[in-house]
Amino acid sequence: MSYAHIILGAAVFAAACTAAPAGSQSLQTISETPPLPSSASILAASCSGCHSAGSAPATPTLAGRSADEIAAGFMAYKSDQSGTTVMHRIARGYTQAEIETISAYLGGAAE
Repeated sequence: MSYAHIILGAAVFAAACTAAPAGSQSLQTISETPPLPSSASILAASCSGCHSAGSAPATPTLAGRSADEIAAGFMAYKSDQSGTTVMHRIARGYTQAEIETISAYLGGAAE
């Protein structure tokens, strides 16, 4: 099971918990239900904890980087060619497809 599945499951659970209780006066229809976040935004959300615009100087921001640049960096971390042991561990947790999805999203090429 990948991180994306765990995060998506948590998002679905949270959405279910906020639905109107059974027997309430106003029933929520499918058209009134807010859309779930995209899988790309869910995957990329974990990056913002360390790589946001207000991040520490030692942690580079990802803003303004292209999808190709982000993917290349991610793959360098995954193969232990570059970076810190923290990023090595994080990168190894993602599949190639997930890395491409995250890179496209953060690089502004997705959704």
